[in-house]
Amino acid sequence: MKIHWWMRKWRYGKALKRVKEGAVVMDVGCGNEHLFLDMIQDRVRKGYGIDKKVEPYVEQKIEMMNFDFDNKSVVRFPLPEGSGVNQVFMLAVIEHVYHARAILEGIYNALEEGGEFFLTTPTLFSKPVLEFLSYRLKLVCEDQIRDHKHYFAKDEMEGLLGEIGFRDIRHKYFQCGMNQMIEARKPYTDGRMIA
Repeated sequence: MKIHWWMRKWRYGKALKRVKEGAVVMDVGCGNEHLFLDMIQDRVRKGYGIDKKVEPYVEQKIEMMNFDFDNKSVVRFPLPEGSGVNQVFMLAVIEHVYHARAILEGIYNALEEGGEFFLTTPTLFSKPVLEFLSYRLKLVCEDQIRDHKHYFAKDEMEGLLGEIGFRDIRHKYFQCGMNQMIEARKPYTDGRMIA
């Protein structure tokens, strides 16, 4: 039995608490199943799922877009003009990409002023544990762990988000320090305080 489904459910539980009623949400790296968007579709005004693995389609409030955001040094997500994205979620994806900064800049640019960004990623501490669970015990999907390009430290991720322009950056560990959630906001340009 694989435990990655249990780990995913825990991540989604953390993120679900943060979805605002009536928000326009973008899920970066949503995967073929786009489970997170399916879970929140009754709560959001619109949901955009972006991944290189999905077939493009529109169904009710959910729109899936096929976009390989990792093979670019500059990322501009293929959102409709005036899409008004309030919240972006990137759940256990950033560790799988080569151009993290470009993707984070693209997320920043896609967000409306005052918009929120939520990211989960395994900690550096989790690397040997995940590799053991995967390579030795076969409890975690080996392909997923081998695909990890980089494990981010708290200070590294907070610094990167701050350099890009995000503010009100908050960090929390979960899953016994093996995973982390980072929350950040895009500031208003007129100087308004973030609520």
